[in-house]
Amino acid sequence: MIIYKKNVTDEEVQSIMAPHLSELMRHVVPRVKPEPEADPKRSTNEKPKVELTAEERDLLEDILEKPNLSVTARAARLGLSAYKMNATKARIIKKGLAEQFSINLGKNFGGTVSLLALTTEGYTGIGRKPIKRPENVGLDHFWWQLAIRDYFAKKSIIAEIEKSRNGIRVDVGLTRDGREIAVEVELSTKNAVANIANDLKAGFDKVECCCKDNQMAEEVRRRLQAYEDYANIRGRVEVRVLTELQLVKEMQKN
Repeated sequence: MIIYKKNVTDEEVQSIMAPHLSELMRHVVPRVKPEPEADPKRSTNEKPKVELTAEERDLLEDILEKPNLSVTARAARLGLSAYKMNATKARIIKKGLAEQFSINLGKNFGGTVSLLALTTEGYTGIGRKPIKRPENVGLDHFWWQLAIRDYFAKKSIIAEIEKSRNGIRVDVGLTRDGREIAVEVELSTKNAVANIANDLKAGFDKVECCCKDNQMAEEVRRRLQAYEDYANIRGRVEVRVLTELQLVKEMQKN
């Protein structure tokens, strides 16, 4: 066989190969599998569905049904060992479905207890509509708001979280016997007196200032007595302790 060598240009090679390219490309196997085209109907912000085990789902649904149970009491209710409860709890927290927080119920009712609350993702995970937490409100503060609202609602008293009147929002607003009552949950003394004054100026008939413990309640009373308009408002304000509220006592019965 005689082989002839000839210098050819790129243009000549392309011209010779052009008629054969379509056939050759039919047999090309890509080294990397191409990614499927994105579905324009699917939002890029849509989160993938979280897979739940039976134990995780049972725990989430129990938190929804009995939000006031401590972690220890919940384990007993579900028949879980401490190890199993901690493992399941850790998984739903890691998946962003729940959060753990602490509440002080007072020495007569167990002291400080750990509870679980569903996140927005947790509600969605079990197909329930999320309960929105007010902005800049901690889980412990929100827990008291819910407990107070539910306590009065069971007694057929209108109760609303973050009720607004003349631009002022209160932790829980009650309507009882034609009077509007502001209930403030105070876990620190920082804004307690200012909240009382603002609520009364907004038109609430009475303010119940509920403090986290006796020491704080005494400090709020002392500051309130030093308030310049105290003589005019003293009959419309009551300073109480959260752990001594009747709702905490009734909660232990359920």
